Amino acid sequence: LQETKNLVRSRDQRIVELQIEAEQLLEQAARQNAIVLSLKERIQELEERERNLYATQGRNESVLHGLQRDLKYHQEKTREYEKKIRQLEQTVSEEVESRERARTSFQEFTRKLANALSVEYRETVHPSPEIVIHKVEELVQEANRVRTKNTNVEAQLTTVEVDFRSCRDALDRVVAEKEQLQRQVSSQLIDLDRLRQDKECVEMRYRVAERELNELRDKLLNANRSISSATGNISNQEALIGQLREDLMQRDEKYQRVQAELRHLLESLAMLVSGPNRFIESHENVIKDRIREILAENKDQAL
Repeated sequence: LQETKNLVRSRDQRIVELQIEAEQLLEQAARQNAIVLSLKERIQELEERERNLYATQGRNESVLHGLQRDLKYHQEKTREYEKKIRQLEQTVSEEVESRERARTSFQEFTRKLANALSVEYRETVHPSPEIVIHKVEELVQEANRVRTKNTNVEAQLTTVEVDFRSCRDALDRVVAEKEQLQRQVSSQLIDLDRLRQDKECVEMRYRVAERELNELRDKLLNANRSISSATGNISNQEALIGQLREDLMQRDEKYQRVQAELRHLLESLAMLVSGPNRFIESHENVIKDRIREILAENKDQAL
């Protein structure tokens, strides 16, 4: 019993120890769960941070691409500006050259104008403006006189042109009337030719008709002679026809008599060949057949 109690006590102690150990294990599991949760949270934070880093990297890359595009754009603009600067420098040099050429041309023009105005010209000493203006006024007055003369000449030319135009219109009308008359004359000539042809055709038809009329007259005479001769023949033929008609009537009467006699003969023969039990019709073929039968019967009886 004491051993059993010891065993129970030791078992209870063991159970207590196991409970303590289980509690420790539960606490350890709770701590581990807490650690796992904290690790999961840390992992989520790291993943979120990684996503943020990726997003930041994408934005940085897009910004970098944008900066690269801006750099290329600015480089192209720089090249364009350098090209424009070179063009401007070339334009400036050309402007300077053109200015020099213009100055040279102006000096040449001044020299030619002075020569034209009979003014002494020197490159170091220019003629006075009053002299040049006076010469120009004289030239303007001369030009006005020439313009007035030109205006008068133009007025005269206008009058001459009007007269020439009226003459040309009259000439055109005359030419048109001439052409119209020529057309009328040509049409009348054509009508005359057509009338001449019609006249010749009518004359030819008249000659043909006259010849045909003569031929018809000859034919009429021949026909009259033929009619007179035919009239005698017709009377003779009528007499002959009357005689032939009488002969025909006589022959018809004879034919009718012969037909009647033949019919009586056939009826008589039919009565002769008919037997007491057999009646023979008065037809030629039937009678012939009956006669052949009688002859055949007689021949059989003779045999």
